[in-house]
Order: sequence, then C-alpha cells, then structure tokens
Amino acid sequence: MRKSLFSAVKSILVKIVLFIGLLGDRPLAAQESVHEPSLLWKITGNGLQQPSYLYGTMHFIPRTDFFVTNAVVEAFKSSKILATEHAAFMRYIPRQVWREKNRQQFLPGDRTVADYLSEAEFAELKTYMRKGLGIQNPAYGQYLRLKPNYLAGALLERLYPNATGYEVVFWAQARARNASGQYMLYEGLEEPKQTFAALDSLEQVYRLADLMTGIRDGFARYYALLKMYRAQDIEAMHEASVEEGRLHQLLVADRNRAWLGKLRKLIHSQPTFVAVGAAHLGGPAGLIELLTESGYTLRPVHDKWVNKEWTYDLFNNSSK
Repeated sequence: MRKSLFSAVKSILVKIVLFIGLLGDRPLAAQESVHEPSLLWKITGNGLQQPSYLYGTMHFIPRTDFFVTNAVVEAFKSSKILATEHAAFMRYIPRQVWREKNRQQFLPGDRTVADYLSEAEFAELKTYMRKGLGIQNPAYGQYLRLKPNYLAGALLERLYPNATGYEVVFWAQARARNASGQYMLYEGLEEPKQTFAALDSLEQVYRLADLMTGIRDGFARYYALLKMYRAQDIEAMHEASVEEGRLHQLLVADRNRAWLGKLRKLIHSQPTFVAVGAAHLGGPAGLIELLTESGYTLRPVHDKWVNKEWTYDLFNNSSK
C-alpha cells in the first residue's frame, strides 16, 4: 500500500511540473521585477526570531541532473519544519480521493486520444509509443485513454524511470532526522484536494498540440526548463510559465497568494524550509515578491559547492 501511494503521489507531482514545462511558443511577457539567479533565499525581518528559507525545486528531474549545494543542506538542517506544496507523502489520503483522481486522468467514456487526432497524427503517436518507448499491451491501451497532458507526463516518466523529485529527497531526509531522534515537522501549504482541483481546472482543455510537439521535438521544452533550473534562473522559469497566461494564473499566481497566509504562520512558529516549484519564486506575483511586500527581507544564498552526500551518494548507495 505504501509503495502504491508513493507512486500515485509522484505521478501527481510529475503532472504539475509538466504543466509548467510543456508550454506554448508565445512571446515572453514583460516583467515588473527581476531577481538574480538563485534557488535558495533566506527569509529574515518582520519580527522573525530565526531565519527561514525558500527553495525552488523541480518535481521531476533525471537523477543525473539532480543537485543540491552545501548551503541548501545547511539551511535544511537548521530548519525545524519542512513545508512543501502539499503533504501527501506525510499522511494517509482516503482511497476515494485517489479513486476520483484516477478517474479524472482519463478521457470521458470510452474515448482515447485517437478520437482527437488525425490518422496521421495518431500513427505518429503510436510509432513513438510502440517503437520509441517500447510500450506494449495492456499498458498501451491504458496510456491511450489518458488525457493528453497526463499522457505527456506518463511518456516522460517512461523516458526516465529512475527520475526523482526534490520533495521526495527532502521528505526522505526529514524522516531520517526524525528516526534519529531529531525533530522536523512536515507541513503542506495546501491540501492534496486543492492541488487536484488546480490540475483539474485545466483538464477540459485537451493539450493535444503540446503533446504532439513534445513527441516531435523530444520534449525540448522540458529540457529547456531543466537547463534554466540548472542555471538557477528563476526569472527565466517564471517567464516561461507566464507565456501561457491561464495556466500560470491557476497553477502559479493564484496558488502563491493562497499559500501566503499559512507560509507566514509557519515561519513565525519555527525556522522553516519551504520547498516549492521554482516557477513559484520569481516575478511580480512570485513568493519572493509577495513575502517582500509583506515586510520580510529575502536575500539569495549563493554557493557553487555541490553537496556530494545528497547529490551523488544518496542515489549511488540506494538499494533501488
């Protein structure tokens, strides 16, 4: 049960990053604020007794691209609370919630993506899935029933079956701390059902063009996002998400404002390590700007030294 729950949650996290990463090719929107490249930001001021930290993550990243710096590890170790977008790994989620979510990943009735594609497009998709990724029956039939954005996530997972997510690593480190007698509380900035609602608000728009573009160009948009992340360029990631206005508004801007109240309570209760998708940091509606407007001081924490234990040894010593 634990393993299946872990897989289900990981699948949801993958979909979130794909919504942000698989974007259209519209011109970049004008920006009102620019923050220097950094994934880690120290939060002080406004009555805080001890600093907290804001860190931009990727929910789905090949292990060869995963990295954390020494500064990130030290910030994590100095914190008493780990706050992520939601806390699905940290507590039981009712089965009916997962059943409903699973149903919503599929196209209505008995439809498949073939019903929404031309014959030539479907032949292209079939060749990619069958020959390119080696997907055979019965999995092939189940894949075809997924809505295009969920199918895009499933195909990318197929390309990188050993990919991880920063939240997965941070949760594992927090559990290890608690097992050793140290104290670290887990908190989600929203309930899992709120995450599902944000995703489902976009489900009626079948993203077939983006799916086919991803297949044709080898998911180049995702790799462009990954390159921005490796450069810690949070403004470039913000601009990429702004390109698709409704998506950005629903999955980034609206959620940032909804999180702000709980985030403030957490950092005033105990030192908190806030780990959210990197697209949530930059821009005028990003968490850096919102916290600054609320009276806090946020400063980037730069460190070029990659932490070997968390970046390399964690996976090399894994039993997987």
